[in-house]
Amino acid sequence: MEKKNKFRDYRMVGLSVKAVVSAVPVAAVYVMAYLFLSSLSGAVTGLLLEKLTNAVLLKEQVYIVYIVVYVSFFVLLQLAGFAYAIAMNTFVFEKVSDELNRRLADAMVRIEYFDLEKKEKLDAIYRARECIEDERIPGCFMQTVMLAGTIVALVSSFFVAGSWNMMIPVILVLFFLPEMLIRKKAVKAEQTEKEKTVTLEREKEDLWASFFRKEAAKEIKVFQTGNWLIELWREKSVHLLFREWRIKKTAIDRLMWAQLLRVVGLLACFGLLSAACLEQKILAGALAGALSLLPAIQETLSELGERSWNLQKSLPYTECYFNITEGSRKKKSAVLTLNDRIVGTDVVFTYDGEQGRNVLDGVSFEIRRGQKVALVGENGAGKTTLIKCLLGLYPLKSGSISYDKVLVSAERDCDYSNISVMPHEFGRYCLTVAENIGFDDADSVHPEKLSLENWFLGKEYGGQELSGGQWQRVALYRCLHKDAEFYVLDEPTAYLDPSHEAEAVAEILEQLKDKTVLIITHRIGICRLMDQVIVMDKNHKIAGTGSHEELSQTCPVYQKLYESQAERYR
Repeated sequence: MEKKNKFRDYRMVGLSVKAVVSAVPVAAVYVMAYLFLSSLSGAVTGLLLEKLTNAVLLKEQVYIVYIVVYVSFFVLLQLAGFAYAIAMNTFVFEKVSDELNRRLADAMVRIEYFDLEKKEKLDAIYRARECIEDERIPGCFMQTVMLAGTIVALVSSFFVAGSWNMMIPVILVLFFLPEMLIRKKAVKAEQTEKEKTVTLEREKEDLWASFFRKEAAKEIKVFQTGNWLIELWREKSVHLLFREWRIKKTAIDRLMWAQLLRVVGLLACFGLLSAACLEQKILAGALAGALSLLPAIQETLSELGERSWNLQKSLPYTECYFNITEGSRKKKSAVLTLNDRIVGTDVVFTYDGEQGRNVLDGVSFEIRRGQKVALVGENGAGKTTLIKCLLGLYPLKSGSISYDKVLVSAERDCDYSNISVMPHEFGRYCLTVAENIGFDDADSVHPEKLSLENWFLGKEYGGQELSGGQWQRVALYRCLHKDAEFYVLDEPTAYLDPSHEAEAVAEILEQLKDKTVLIITHRIGICRLMDQVIVMDKNHKIAGTGSHEELSQTCPVYQKLYESQAERYR
């Protein structure tokens, strides 16, 4: 398991570096070159101070050369630092983050719809978004490059310090080990805690977002729930902060003792060098160099651990990001045509895998080309679920659905170019009315047919606001605007008075007279206009199939539904 985790970590680091280098190759190479050069500064400083001090003490003219080299090196480093700051901030962080956002959006377009109803997947998506918002992947790249630079700095510094006394690198490392182990344990505890609390974090963020949602604002005022919601959010925040602080406090208490050990190690090294200087085994210049180099080595050791642990903390987020983006690759596409019929055979579906309760239980049906079909049933019968299975949005537990003998399969993407849908919960975009209907084909849309101006929608962006009924007209026109073979409409008359729905449905059917139409509805009166009616019962099965007249005589479930609404149509 440990080897598997290590391989996963190395893979995440590799993918992060690849993502940055592929997005901004020149800036990435420059950043790496600069950090490599700056990593040598500690060793160069220590070495030059030793040479310079000895040259001054021995009254050698070469000390001028050392001064020139010393100043030139740091002037060059300073000038390169300006370009480094631009390359890092503008390109490695900002430009790369834009590209990562684009890739995540592209992945979300391709993600399996059913995955969006799984807690584990939603947790992963939340972390993937956090990964971008917190700049974890550019940060991972920077930490990796800095980590490599830190190793170079340590090797070069140990080489210089070892030339004075071979025991110095050993002492510094030994007295640093307790700090390294404490930090490693703290990072592991923090990661475990994050995994446990990611759902709580999502709940807290969703609760916080409700204060800024227009839909929630009305209810907060009417039900006077503002203070209660604030207190609930505060309780969740305090609970999460307490859990995080408890882990950090334990680490801080232990690190205090580790810091004292570092000081003892540093004093021991200075003691060794002072003794060697008194015994004239080394010149006084070594002490001057050590005053600069040894504390720098300790800081570098600390940075080595810090960067390793920061890198480790980012990896779970980068893993979620790459799992989402790499795991949403395009699959082979199946074109869903309707030249003959759609056939469902013994369709079984469950939300909870093999052990879950069947939401569809042995459902069979047939829709012929050109038919006008209504799908009705009791609340909770599974009508909307059946539509999602019909469209290939949900994977079947067993059974099959086919369009002209082409099976809908979870192994393939569906090409919906021949299908148009008006879902019950439709999208409301902060675009113009025409763009809400036609998207990239907005120029061919005429909103005046809906008695609407081509407003920009969304008051929060200076636009207009539509009523629920107006939005439903937009969603209906969006569905009808697409030239397709098969139209699926979920409750298209939900906002209409029952006395007007028959006329509205008749207009829809007239517009789609040469098309195949499936309407999901609770309004039984619509069924009199349809060629076929499919009835579902509370046991998630098909209770009957036929015309309105046939079902009125033969299907008890349909009879009960019709009688419960009969007053509306008399």
